[in-house]
Amino acid sequence: MQQFSEHTEATHPSTPEARAKYTLPRNPDRAIQAMMDTIDNLRTSLIEETEALNDADTKTFMILQGKKIDVARDYMDGITQLIARKDEMRKADPKLIK
Repeated sequence: MQQFSEHTEATHPSTPEARAKYTLPRNPDRAIQAMMDTIDNLRTSLIEETEALNDADTKTFMILQGKKIDVARDYMDGITQLIARKDEMRKADPKLIK
């Protein structure tokens, strides 16, 4: 099973009360890169979940749910921020946007 990776600027504690709001960096390039990392983390989480289901590993599947919820919330928070900052994001490095 693949190792779940976390973006260095965001943490993913297992309880919502302990979880800090996910905030993208101010720099547009770094914000877009952070969002791409978050998407990779979500993809990895879903792959791990699928592997646990394929292996009928209920314990691992249940453990992964907190991580998946946290990274899904980070994705929702991040995409909301990107949309709110869409004009600013147009100034980002074109290589990151395409």
